[in-house]
Amino acid sequence: MLDGIVWPFQYQTPIIKTALKNLKYKGRRNIILPFTDFLRESASVFMLPSDALVIPIPLYPIRERERGFNQSSMLAHAAFPIPTNSNVLIRIRSTPPQARSQSRKERFEHMRDAFFVRTPEMISGKVILLIDDVVTTGATLSTAAITLKKAGAAKVFAATIAH
Repeated sequence: MLDGIVWPFQYQTPIIKTALKNLKYKGRRNIILPFTDFLRESASVFMLPSDALVIPIPLYPIRERERGFNQSSMLAHAAFPIPTNSNVLIRIRSTPPQARSQSRKERFEHMRDAFFVRTPEMISGKVILLIDDVVTTGATLSTAAITLKKAGAAKVFAATIAH
């Protein structure tokens, strides 16, 4: 499980919801920049060590090709000066979009065994900061955190734009 999670905005705030939908589904990548300072400031509560790793939540490769980008990866690289690695945690199973899942239980079931740590030696004993755009039930972030901890991560925190 996660050792902590932060988000600066509520997803149901109309301007936030519109902005994030435009980013994710309409490819408006310029929307990321206004959020980076808020994301970085929110994550500062964790007082991450200098050797912490920032890991964006990966998309399944087919979905990333369809979309043309991974919004979590773009957020991570734009917001954090500490090492960001998009190749440590990979999504090995295609899952339905979480926004279409109805229940918390269904969301967690969809995420079971969805991630794999490609290079466990890179995260062994490390503090990790996971980055995603939105957290609802926490199924995606929790599953990723469990996978990272099983592979040797010491602590796993998460920061998202909204909840």
